[in-house]
Amino acid sequence: GIVLGAATSAVAFLALMAVPYPWMTELAVLTACGLLLILVCTWTVLPLLLSFSPPRVRAQPLWSRWTSRLSPTRPGQRRWWAVAPWAALVVASALVVPGLHFEPHPWAVALRGNPESARLDRLSREAGTSFTPLLVVSEGLSADEAIARDRVAARRLRDVSLRAGVATIQSLARWLPPPEQQRANVDFIRARRALFTPERFGRDFEAVLAELEEPDPYLTEVYLPEVVRSLNPDLEELTVDDLRDLGLGPNIDRHLVIRDSTFFAVSYVFLRDFPWAEGATSRFLSVAREVGLEDLPGVTLAGDPLRSADHARVIRRSVLASTVLAVLVVGALLTLRFRRLSIVGLCLAPLVCGLGSSLLIVRLFGIDLTLLTIAIAPILIGIGVDDGIHVVDRLCKGHDVDTVLRETGGAMTLTTLTTAGAFAALSLTTFTGIRELGLIGGVGLVTCLLASVHLIPLGWSLLGEQRGPPWTAVR
Repeated sequence: GIVLGAATSAVAFLALMAVPYPWMTELAVLTACGLLLILVCTWTVLPLLLSFSPPRVRAQPLWSRWTSRLSPTRPGQRRWWAVAPWAALVVASALVVPGLHFEPHPWAVALRGNPESARLDRLSREAGTSFTPLLVVSEGLSADEAIARDRVAARRLRDVSLRAGVATIQSLARWLPPPEQQRANVDFIRARRALFTPERFGRDFEAVLAELEEPDPYLTEVYLPEVVRSLNPDLEELTVDDLRDLGLGPNIDRHLVIRDSTFFAVSYVFLRDFPWAEGATSRFLSVAREVGLEDLPGVTLAGDPLRSADHARVIRRSVLASTVLAVLVVGALLTLRFRRLSIVGLCLAPLVCGLGSSLLIVRLFGIDLTLLTIAIAPILIGIGVDDGIHVVDRLCKGHDVDTVLRETGGAMTLTTLTTAGAFAALSLTTFTGIRELGLIGGVGLVTCLLASVHLIPLGWSLLGEQRGPPWTAVR
C-alpha cells in the first residue's frame, strides 16, 4: 500500500509535465523525486530509527474509532441508500461544470492578490481600454525607413480601428508627419507669412478676449506669451533630433529602438476590451490580416496579448492531457496490483468524490479556473487515491471491514489531515491563487478520506466481499 500510494502520487505530479510551462515541469520533477526519496527513506532510515524505540500498547485513539463507527456495512442497514449522498455529490459537481469560468490571463490571480494592481485593472476596463498593449514593430536600416513603415502600419490600423476594437494607438508617426506633408505645410505657411506672425496672433487673440466678460488671467499671463514665443513663420521640416531637443527624448526612446545597427519603430495599440478576454485579440488579428498589416515588409506584431489568442485552448488541452495521463497511469498501476477492474473502480471511487467536492467549492466561492486551480486535478488523482489503496489492499488480503477501519483508520486520518493541513497553510499567503489552491486541495483530500472510510466498505459489501488476486494467498 505504501509503495503503490507513493507511486501514484509521483506519477500524478509527473503528469504535470504535459502542461507547456517550464516552471510546471520543474515543480513536477522536483516533487516526484522528493516523494520517491521519501519512499526510500521509509524503508531504510525509518526502520533504523524505530529500532531505538520499544513498542508500546496504547489505547485506541479517537481518530481510529470514528472510522469504524462510520462503517455503513452493519447488518440490517439499507446499503443502497448509503450511496445516495455520494451520488448526489458527483451529479451536483457535474451540473456546475458548465457554469465555471476559466480565466486564461496568467497574472489575473496576481491582480486579485494586489489591491493596487486590481484597482488599476478595474479602471482600465471601466475606461474602455487595456493597460496591456499590442506592439506593431517596424524594422528598417535607418530611423527614417523604420518610421516610414510604422507610419503606413499605423494609418492602416486607424482606418479600421473601430472594427478591430482599437481604443487608441501611440505611435511616433503621429508626432512626425511624412516629409512630403511637412514640406506642403511649410510651403503653405511661408506663402502666408503675415497670417502666422506673433503680432497677428496677438492682435486676434486680444480681440477675442475683449468679447469675454471676465477673461481668465491665465490666458493673458501664461497662455498668450507661450504661444507667441512658439510661433515661427520660418518653419523647417521636423526631425527626430528636433523632437529630442524639445524634451521628448524619453518618449522617442520608447518608440524608436536601435539594436545591432537595425532600427525598430514601435507603435503601442491599446484595445477597448481586455486583451485576454474571449475573442478580443482574435478579433484584432482577423481585421489586421484583412487590411494586410502582417504582409507589410518589415512589420511584425508582438506583445503578450498575442499569446491569449490560443492560450486558453492550449491550457485546457494540456491540463486535460495531464489529467487523462494521470488517470491512465494510476489506473494501470492499480490494475497491475489488484487484477480486477471492479476493485480498481472501488479504489478510484473516493477520488471521483474528492474531485466533485473540489468543483463544488470552486462554484460556491466563485473561484476562477486558472492554471493554478485546474492543475490540482492531476495532483488530487495521485494523492487522493492513497487512502482507498490502503483500505482495498487490506480487504483483498481477507481482513474484515471493521478490522481494516479500526487498524488503518487512524493512520489514514493522520496522513490525510497532515497533507490537508499543508494545503490549508497555503491560505496564509497573500497571493489569491495560492490561497484558492490550498482551499480546493484541502477539501478534496478530506472528501477522499471520508469516501474511503464510508464508500469503499459499502462498495466492497455490494460487490459480494470479493477476495484479492491469487498471489495474496501464496507464501
